[in-house]
Amino acid sequence: MKGIWDVVINPQNSRTVFAATTEGLFRTHNSGTDWELVHDFPMGIDIEMHPVDTTIIYVSHGGHNSPGAGIFKSVDGGNSFSLLEGLPDDYTGRSPISISPSNPDILYISMANSQSGIGLFRSDDGGGSWELVNSSDVASYQGWYSHDVAIKPDNPELLIWTGIDVYKSTNGGSSILQKTNWFAWDFGQTPVGGPEGPPNYVHADIHAAYYSPFNNDAVFLVTDGGIFYSGNNGDSWEGRNGGYQTQQFYANFACSATNPNLAMGGLQDNASAIYVGDDSWVRVIGGDGMGAAINPDDNDILYGSWQRLNLLRSNNGGQSFFYVTPPTADNEPRNFNSPFVLDPQDPNVIYVGAQRLHRSTDGGNSWNATSAAPIDPDYGNPILTIAVSHQDNDKIFVGISPLLGPSSKVYRSNNAGLSWEAMDALPDRVPMDIVFHPEDNDIIFVAFSGFGTNHVFKTEDGGDTWAASDAGLPDLPTNAIAIDPGQPSDMYAGNDLGVYASFDGGENWEPYSTDLAEAVMVYDLVISNSDRKLRAATHGLGVYQTNLREIVSSEEQPIAGLVLGQNFPNPVQDQIAIPFELPEAAQVDMKLMGSTGQLIRTLQQGRFAAGRHQVEARLGALPAGVYAYVLEVRFVGSQQMGREVKTFVKR
Repeated sequence: MKGIWDVVINPQNSRTVFAATTEGLFRTHNSGTDWELVHDFPMGIDIEMHPVDTTIIYVSHGGHNSPGAGIFKSVDGGNSFSLLEGLPDDYTGRSPISISPSNPDILYISMANSQSGIGLFRSDDGGGSWELVNSSDVASYQGWYSHDVAIKPDNPELLIWTGIDVYKSTNGGSSILQKTNWFAWDFGQTPVGGPEGPPNYVHADIHAAYYSPFNNDAVFLVTDGGIFYSGNNGDSWEGRNGGYQTQQFYANFACSATNPNLAMGGLQDNASAIYVGDDSWVRVIGGDGMGAAINPDDNDILYGSWQRLNLLRSNNGGQSFFYVTPPTADNEPRNFNSPFVLDPQDPNVIYVGAQRLHRSTDGGNSWNATSAAPIDPDYGNPILTIAVSHQDNDKIFVGISPLLGPSSKVYRSNNAGLSWEAMDALPDRVPMDIVFHPEDNDIIFVAFSGFGTNHVFKTEDGGDTWAASDAGLPDLPTNAIAIDPGQPSDMYAGNDLGVYASFDGGENWEPYSTDLAEAVMVYDLVISNSDRKLRAATHGLGVYQTNLREIVSSEEQPIAGLVLGQNFPNPVQDQIAIPFELPEAAQVDMKLMGSTGQLIRTLQQGRFAAGRHQVEARLGALPAGVYAYVLEVRFVGSQQMGREVKTFVKR
């Protein structure tokens, strides 16, 4: 199964489950242990089961660019299906099915093409015959994406029909009355638990509508803006989101360099949001919020964007914004989430990615393309991610997405974008993030989406050669990389399961998602330097933060003759041996540290003479992961102190 659109559990036998997938309809009789394909028809979208006779099942197939479409019915529990007559079977959008709870012979289908609704169909005989009762374009341009019908449980003539907005019918769909306007939403800071707009506001793009099983007058809507509720059959509405930013964040999330209570990010179909230290964020700009940036030298200068490279700047801390979109990119193909970054050496310099890289040296007031030709010479694919070196801003890497052609690539420039070279040694997967090492601009990491290849690659020679650097990462799309600038051996990767960490410069990785929701898609990872936090912007569950690991590396000058050797064996299963050497007698503490910097136990403590020594310990009870051992010494004669650290892998 490549994608699952709907899952239905048989209410009379919970071990029987149906899943509508991109590959067809699957069924299990043992709670998901084994699955069988019971309807081999592409793009299963919606499953509805008869509320009394669960051997009767309806399934809708078809969607955006799917090779076929149709509504099918089974009367034998899914063993066989037949196409329902009297309905279009050439629609190009999705067509969800609804069954009346009080009269299951009455069904409604909201049918649509990709960019427009076809209308509302009704059957009074369990799908045997159908009538087009209303041809209104409720689904509108979201016919492939979001529309639905909810039937009042005790009255099959009362309907809530949704698409971009909410419509209500009291006569079985023959006539409808619009009940909401998506553009009525409030901007600014919505109080936690407070309204997000007037009673006629429901967020646009309504994916599903449900009547409550406990209250025949209560309706819930699932939208791109969260959950909305009506207690009076759709006449008035209120949000159930409380001002919390739990929608879907895109990269790039931005943190202030000096104020831990200032951050900004873009939200799918939910504008941009500014964090000001409260649970309630400040909504600004509009549209599909995309990347954001905050000038590290001036917290009043913020940048936000909306889809397809509409870039704006604020000079007053986000109270107002004005457009600084580069006109040099007007006629170029661009990604839905077009990237921009501030030059780490000069925040007045901005780079924006379209088909070419565009640069402003005055905060967006004026623009020039860095090259005459598109970066991708084969297909003209646009830029998806940009990275500029912290030490040398002539060094720029960009990732290209396959918008116009089948190839994804990473390109480098050593002359500020004037010319470009493809990194052909990297996999043909979408490059989601590119990160320079904060102390060595010849070391670069690239994170890749997709399946079936490695997901993090590293170069130590500026891109001449590359090697996989993702031992321990699962074969899942990896979306983001962050390196702790205070301790660059510590790295973090965000993927479709959560956050992973490496404490040896990317050689080995381990899960690092404590306190995160299970299997959350992390789209960006950002270091908040002002309070040493790692922040994870997720696709659907808001932004989380956690403390960065305690800095364990010594910033003192190395002491001549003090040597901490690498443990053996490495990786370790049980017995570990750690060699070290002292230039003179010293009081020694050898400590075992966890991956988050916590002390696990002291391995050895006492006075040691000058010379070579070895500490041995058993670690069999420790869980697998990455650990560190720390040698702390105080020399007896000089009272000078020293500290050395090394990491190892426990299997």
